[in-house]
Amino acid sequence: MATLIIDAGSTKTEWCVAADGKVLHRFVSIGINPNYHEDSDIVANIESFVSDCPKGIYDEIESILYYGAGCAAEANKARMTTLLRRSVPVAHITVDSDLMGACRSLCESQPGIAAILGTGAAACLYDGSHIVSRAPSLGFMLGDEGSGTHLGKMFLTDYLLGKFPKDIANDFENEFSIDTATVIRKIYREPAPNRFMASLAPFIAARLHKPEIWAFCKSCFDTFFKNQILYFSEYQKYTLNIIGSVGFHFQEVIRECAVENNVTVGVINASPMPALVRQTKINKSIQ
Repeated sequence: MATLIIDAGSTKTEWCVAADGKVLHRFVSIGINPNYHEDSDIVANIESFVSDCPKGIYDEIESILYYGAGCAAEANKARMTTLLRRSVPVAHITVDSDLMGACRSLCESQPGIAAILGTGAAACLYDGSHIVSRAPSLGFMLGDEGSGTHLGKMFLTDYLLGKFPKDIANDFENEFSIDTATVIRKIYREPAPNRFMASLAPFIAARLHKPEIWAFCKSCFDTFFKNQILYFSEYQKYTLNIIGSVGFHFQEVIRECAVENNVTVGVINASPMPALVRQTKINKSIQ
């Protein structure tokens, strides 16, 4: 029998049906966040997986492990459990935060600091089985330091203030067909401004060789360390491990900032899924 493991972020959701440490079926859909999405949208997303999954594999699913953005609150855990069971009626469904998924993927049963650096950002202190403390999560408007959204927001600010050299500004305008009026419209008048801001992260990563961009990123990730990691009074006792595409693609800058902030960095992975899949062989029920 198989487990459906779901890693749901604000930008994308990864679905893996796994058994004995092997992936039987993988599917990627748009993001899920119960703080922002209506029930009908979430159900439609779940049904997109059901439609894509071969019936023979779907029928093998006996449990669900769901790790998602916006699922730290008990009310959202209960809501997601109900919506999942509506489309995938199995007996065992565990819903937890994306941060718990990061902890179980990165640290397994060892204590440490786990962080997510993707579209959003979060960090916590993990004792090997439970999250014992987490840095304040203020969302993309007030927080999410070090995330793709934060990088994009700060890049747009510096662009609009004319702080970047002309070659970088011109490249940005040409690649995104953008100007000041377009930026203002996308941020203040169109839906999901966080996704637009996070979409700039690959453009920034591709120019890390430019001193101005490296310095810009250093400033952004230094804020991440100051607000998210140094928040934990005994941070020097623990290794920091990071999950997320931004963490993975900007890891050289992150490791440099870590040294300057006296933080020990361990594993940086793009996705929690490979480790969570492997754990279906080691421990068949993290439920």
